[in-house]
Amino acid sequence: MGCGGTYVQWDKNWSVTGPSDYLEAKLNWDTGLDWKKTLKKYCAHAFGKGAPFMEKYYLLLVEKQHGAGLEAGSYHSFYLIYDQVFIQDAQALFDSAARAADTEKNKTLIAYSREPVEMLEIYLAYRRAFT
Repeated sequence: MGCGGTYVQWDKNWSVTGPSDYLEAKLNWDTGLDWKKTLKKYCAHAFGKGAPFMEKYYLLLVEKQHGAGLEAGSYHSFYLIYDQVFIQDAQALFDSAARAADTEKNKTLIAYSREPVEMLEIYLAYRRAFT
């Protein structure tokens, strides 16, 4: 396609952007990769036996955000995309992943990855309170 290069900005917030950073690096290197297979590989390496539940969480996240058909940049449209049902479904997947994980490292990585959903729940509660 004539692309000479790309520029990426990665921050130290892999609990939020870990999978997308991994996918971006892999797909920039080989654009022919299947992103869902690449996500599966990421989850297997990061979460061990908890991987199937984490993969379901990330696919649910993609479905919700992509399916919303809007993008405000940052978090400004999150209240239009996510709701309490999403949070409950996501928390159930994290709980299942943590139970399935067979190493302390995997359990820790799952716990870190849960943080964005916890932040989302706080943000939605905050937004409800001020509106």
